[in-house]
Amino acid sequence: MVRRAFGRAFGMEELGRSMSAIPYPYAFNGKRMENVELYTSNQYDYGMRYYDARVGRFYSVDPLRGKYPQLSPHQFASNSPIS
Repeated sequence: MVRRAFGRAFGMEELGRSMSAIPYPYAFNGKRMENVELYTSNQYDYGMRYYDARVGRFYSVDPLRGKYPQLSPHQFASNSPIS
């Protein structure tokens, strides 16, 4: 096992409950986590934009926002990450 992590619904890790033998860059939803050595940022690189698990939002608007005008362009997974 390289890494064990416990997290909340929107991907934020619970500090003190995760452990890692080596720095492992991939976490929530298989996306690359920034600040891997410290595991402190809870910020993930989704390619077109960055996601902040602390607030459950992206920093920039969704490039596909025109296809889904009823949804907030900053949210993740229609605010339902489990389903």
